[in-house]
Amino acid sequence: MTFQIIKKTLVGLIAMSVFGAGIYFMVPYLKTNTKPKNWTDGGPTYVPARLKNTMRGMKNGF
Repeated sequence: MTFQIIKKTLVGLIAMSVFGAGIYFMVPYLKTNTKPKNWTDGGPTYVPARLKNTMRGMKNGF
């Protein structure tokens, strides 16, 4: 009986520590600036011709 309680407590502690570690390692990524760099600099972004053709095809319905 007591072994089951100890086992449940240990599994619960492990689960909480894994959850806490996940939050700890994700926080820096959540704080990053989500705007692309060229939005702040104002510099144009290179768009390959292949992507331009794809977007043009989507606009025209292929």
